[in-house]
Amino acid sequence: MTEKLGIVGGNGLMGQWFKSFFENEGIAVEICDLNAGPDLKELFNRNKSIMFSVPMSKVTEIIESAKPFVSENHLLMDITSIKVPAVNSMLQSPAEVLGLHPMYGPKIPNMNNQNIVVCKARPKLKTNFYLNLFEKAGAKLSYHSPEEHDFAMTFIQGLFHFLSISTAYTIQNNNIDLELLENLSSSIFNINLDLIGRILAQNPQIYSEIAIENPLTINTINSFFNSSEDLFEAIKGKDYEKYTQIFNISSLFFENLKDKALEESNILIKTINKSKAA
Repeated sequence: MTEKLGIVGGNGLMGQWFKSFFENEGIAVEICDLNAGPDLKELFNRNKSIMFSVPMSKVTEIIESAKPFVSENHLLMDITSIKVPAVNSMLQSPAEVLGLHPMYGPKIPNMNNQNIVVCKARPKLKTNFYLNLFEKAGAKLSYHSPEEHDFAMTFIQGLFHFLSISTAYTIQNNNIDLELLENLSSSIFNINLDLIGRILAQNPQIYSEIAIENPLTINTINSFFNSSEDLFEAIKGKDYEKYTQIFNISSLFFENLKDKALEESNILIKTINKSKAA
């Protein structure tokens, strides 16, 4: 019998991405979205596997509205960037529950070598079916609790996005010529500019929700302010000793990462330089 899957919010970019992925794997996919497809009751009646691909600010509200139609024979999955609210809401139903966070966007062609964070909240038979499907497609699965995931994301997404957008905002506020920066910069700075530009090419609604909907993000950014204040005071006071101390303490903490970082960034620099020369 063909596996059937319903995607709530399936007309969004990631919903469409997973629709295409699942259909290529032989799964029959049905979409329920604003002004599209069946209503929730019909979707749940016809599909025993359900994926929520909806905005983070709406996910718990939408899951709550679907609960009257959920049975213990359903598998509920979500792909939001914050796991605690969605997973906790799904666990209040009798269904099998699987929290997922694909660590890539809809512009990535496939999940080969892409990380997917997995929260096996209430696993049964279908959980392994879908996880095996992802592994077969080359995904790297990382298993964590929703709480552990959400804390880590304040650094991986919240802080990194904050630094990138703050840098772009500072450059914009000073009306700096971007072409001048590119012409004068090192390869590493150009790579950083590319990463900033990549973020700014995405949907700002998603990035604002990642920052605002995770209640732990504000603590991490406050910690960054405190840390950066120490470095700022060293620069302001021309305190070479303090600056060097901060640098060395940080370097020691990253000891196991430095060689890998140098090797991989060198490959990246060579690849980009080769591409520009072509």
